[in-house]
Order: sequence, then structure tokens, then C-alpha cells
Amino acid sequence: MDKAQIQGQQFVYILIGIVSVIILAIGVQQFVKMDDTGEDVQLINFATSLNNEIKTIKDKPFGSEDSSSFSVPSKSDFICFVDRSKEINFLVKNELKGKVDTYSDKNLFIAPFDKFNNFNLEGFELDEKNNPLCVKNVNGKVRLTFESKGDKSLISAGSEEVESECVTVLNNGEDKIDVVFLGYGYNDPNVYKRYVDSYTNDVLFSVEPFSYNKDKINVFRVDDRGLDCTIGDYITCNEFQAKQLASKCGADYIIVLVDRNKVVDFLSPVRSSARGNVVKVNTADDSFVLMHELGHAIGFLADEYVDDYYKNMKFNPNIYPNCGSNCKWASITGECFGGPPDNDKNGCSIDTARRGTETSLMKELNVESFGPVNEYYLQRELDEYS
Repeated sequence: MDKAQIQGQQFVYILIGIVSVIILAIGVQQFVKMDDTGEDVQLINFATSLNNEIKTIKDKPFGSEDSSSFSVPSKSDFICFVDRSKEINFLVKNELKGKVDTYSDKNLFIAPFDKFNNFNLEGFELDEKNNPLCVKNVNGKVRLTFESKGDKSLISAGSEEVESECVTVLNNGEDKIDVVFLGYGYNDPNVYKRYVDSYTNDVLFSVEPFSYNKDKINVFRVDDRGLDCTIGDYITCNEFQAKQLASKCGADYIIVLVDRNKVVDFLSPVRSSARGNVVKVNTADDSFVLMHELGHAIGFLADEYVDDYYKNMKFNPNIYPNCGSNCKWASITGECFGGPPDNDKNGCSIDTARRGTETSLMKELNVESFGPVNEYYLQRELDEYS
């Protein structure tokens, strides 16, 4: 090997090192942001879920019982319930007394008590011997049991943690779209939890029409780490196994989050994908790839960028709501883009097809909007749920 080749290799190694440091720095910043923000939203989701679970159990026949696990902020220590209709034993948590006295209209408190907001729940009661009821946060979740008492639900601490159980991130009640997260490649359950919370609150519910339809969507996660996946150009998972795991929650749509090193992915990118109701997300990719793939899964939307892959498979644009050989969106936008007569290789999956939106999440991820046509068709799907 001559001197020029050696210097060339050294330059490549230095370049890879610099890029690696930059990518790692960005990754650390995103992780810190993911860890430190969104706790208020997580607590609101938790309180919403509790209220809906209380109502669901309360309305069932007297004595009906159900146990559920709920996602809580990672930095919380205990979740404490207070039944103000009964005598409160502050010896259980002496430091809780000041909060209960100060916030007389609240009955749900989260420790550390000086860090988190307090909430008011309706329609529950506690056993006199367990008032207050304080349940420890274990791996970002608490397990509770609810029993119907006619006009109220009796809350008690649930049984020991179940590794592969269904964990509620957001419960908006029955007859909603059930979205279930599964994880692959995560050694630390808290890291996986943070990704689920971030994708839920910072991505899924930040984009229309999902942001306007949050009350139509339930979100769950399964903490079982036994899912079998293979990483190649695409992510391939055992779909039977994935559906079996997600069935613990009753999934309409399954999202598999694949933990992937950002440096490794920079050198060897892996594409996220959707097949049927199963979405597989490479977490080293732009986080809004989740919405692109959900556009495929929920709205049956086609890619709005041009790819030779579709030309080779004899792609028919007219079977997709957002692509077509003519301008079929006049009632929505009155415009068409790409394809003839533009003839600019900027069509809809294939260069001869047209689309109704100039740009959108189905075309490029930095837009963070589906655009009016795709929103219209996604909203039609969401309207099927109460």
C-alpha cells in the first residue's frame, strides 16, 4: 500500500470519527430532551386513563374486578390516592399531609410531591385500611386493581409485576383505535418506555388529524423483550409473534420500535416499513417516519415520492386515495401535482401518477404535515371510531 492510499484511509477514518461524534452528540441531546420533557403530558394521560378505567369498572356488575398496569413518569417514586370521604392515615406517608391539606380539591398525588402536579379523580373509593394508597413505580409503571362497588370503583394495589403484560399509556375508553407498541433490541426497559412516551406525545399526537382525534385513540405498550426480528435493508419481524404479544392489549395497529445505534445506521441505513396493521420503526431514523408508516397502515396512503421499485411492480396509482392518473381531489384542493403534464419525475410513487398535495409526510419527513388530501382520507378512517 503506497503513502497516498494510507493517507486516504486515515482521512476516511478521521471523517467517520468526526461524523460519529456529531451523531452521538445529537443522539444524546435528543435522549436528554426525551427524558426531561413531556412529564406533564404523561401525567395527564395517566389521569385520563385512570378516570376512564374507573368509569368502565364502575358501570360493570357489582363485584366485577380488573387489574391493569399504567405507564407513569420514570422519575416518579410513588402514586398516591386519597379517599377524602374516609379517615386518612398520614402515618403511611407523613410528607403527604401538607399536599392534601393545601390542595383540598385533589385526590391523586405523585411523589416526589414537590415535583409533580396533582389531579382530581372521580368515582373511586379506597379501603379504610389503605387510605392513602401509595403504589411504587416499578420500571415506569404501576399496577392497580379495580372492583365495581355500584356507584364507585374500589382501587387497590395490583399483584406483582408481570413482564409481558399490557401497560396502558393512554386509555380513552372503549370502542377506540387501539395502538400497541412492541420493542426490539432494548436492554433497558426504561429506555424503551421513554421512546414509547416520546413517539406517543411528541410525534403521534403532534400531527393532524391525529392531534384533533386524540380522544379516539388508546395507546398501550408490551414490555416483553422476546420479539424475534431481523435487521437487513428492512426490518423483518415474526408477525405471528408480534400479533400474539400485542393481543394482550387487543391491538388494531402494532408499532414495533427497533433500537438502533445512530452511528451504525449512518453507515448502513435501515428503512422503516408498514405491512398490513404492523408498522416497524427504525428509531435511528427521523422520528416522523412513524407518521409516514401510519399513513400507509391506517389511511392506505401511497408514497408520494418516485421510486423505481413501484415501476417494477406495475404499480396502479388509482387504487390509492392520494395517487391517481388524473386530478381526483378537485373538491378538496382543486390542484394536482406531479406526473403529466409536469413530466418532471415528481409524481406519486411512479413518475406518471399525480398527487393532490405539493408536499407532505408521504413525500418527505421534514414537512411534519400530511397535507389536506391525506388528512381528509385519514380523518375518514378515524371517524369510524367513537
